Amino acid sequence: MTSPNEADKYRTRPSIFVRLNDQKLREMAWQEFHDQYAPIVAAFARRAGARPGEVDDVVEDVIAGFYEASPRFVYDALKGKFRGFLKTCTIRMLGKHVRKAKLAGRPLDGATEVDVEVDHVWNDIWEQKQLSDALEMVRKQYKDNTTFQAFKRIVLEDQSVEEVAQSLGISKESAYKAKTRIAAAVREAVEFLRREVG
Repeated sequence: MTSPNEADKYRTRPSIFVRLNDQKLREMAWQEFHDQYAPIVAAFARRAGARPGEVDDVVEDVIAGFYEASPRFVYDALKGKFRGFLKTCTIRMLGKHVRKAKLAGRPLDGATEVDVEVDHVWNDIWEQKQLSDALEMVRKQYKDNTTFQAFKRIVLEDQSVEEVAQSLGISKESAYKAKTRIAAAVREAVEFLRREVG
């Protein structure tokens, strides 16, 4: 499916928390941390009604807050996934920066970390990020860009197999096989990310 080094960038591994506090590895680890989690925090803030400047403030405070707390942070998978901790931090920062934050038409300030609607929105954003990461993992595997393009146009852009075959100069059978092959690889990548990313 994917190489171990490529797959590693999509995992929340306990080692990242060690690397965040290692002076030699710190800068690269923080960039990796930011790249993985800032888009999730930003998407959640936007869904809660934050304006662009507020989104930036929420993301900055969540990341900076974790940066400050990281020397004392001990990752324990038995206490829950990191994504739950990140959700709690994000809700708190939304309360600080967005006066009228709402999810599903309800004020966020009265929500708890176990609120079903909040969980639904958070999980939806998390899964969208995983799908995006899975698509990128699979896209990088295919040196033959035509195969991935056929999948993308048929599945993501809702074009017909006939249209795609004609525009890419391939047979309908090849377009269909590309769709099937890439769809299976994306499902496998999503399953990998669901198992590995905390």
